Amino acid sequence: MYHNDHKKSVYYWIKRYITIIVFAIFFVSCSNQNNDIELHQIDSLNTVLNNTEKFFEVIPKAEDRNKEMDLKLKTLQLKYKDTLSFEESQILTDYHLNRKVYEKYIKQIGKATKEIEQLRQQLSNLKNDLENDLISKAEFVDFIIEEQKDITANFNKTKEYYDTVEKYEEMYNKMTPLVDELISRIDLE
Repeated sequence: MYHNDHKKSVYYWIKRYITIIVFAIFFVSCSNQNNDIELHQIDSLNTVLNNTEKFFEVIPKAEDRNKEMDLKLKTLQLKYKDTLSFEESQILTDYHLNRKVYEKYIKQIGKATKEIEQLRQQLSNLKNDLENDLISKAEFVDFIIEEQKDITANFNKTKEYYDTVEKYEEMYNKMTPLVDELISRIDLE
């Protein structure tokens, strides 16, 4: 798997930041006019967003896989005129489905990236409102809880996409030599 320890580490830190945020919310009502705790909560959520973006590191690999698989499938479609055996057709069907997963991942990560940009903007707006005393501490607590929910949901969704691609990466590695063998056999005919 692609940096399994990296995934565990990122997930550990996300849990840790969320726990810190929850504890900090309980102490907000006891704090004075100093906004240090609230600003730390915003910074912690920005760190969660930074860690979420680390899952995007596989995007180039997914894009490359998608292009490569598409090219191989088109090559087979153009060159192969005979009937395929059941096993060969099953391999190509699985290969095609695998390519669809990469394609979907690329689109979903694009959406997640836009969500992260929106979440960052919301945190920035919340920070500005807090620093300029445009919201009360009670309003801040309501907003930060909503932001935490949205950021956690974005992290979980992105991690799910990432895990799916890692699973299909294993399948890709098993199927590609078989597809390559089929293409080279066609080239020999």
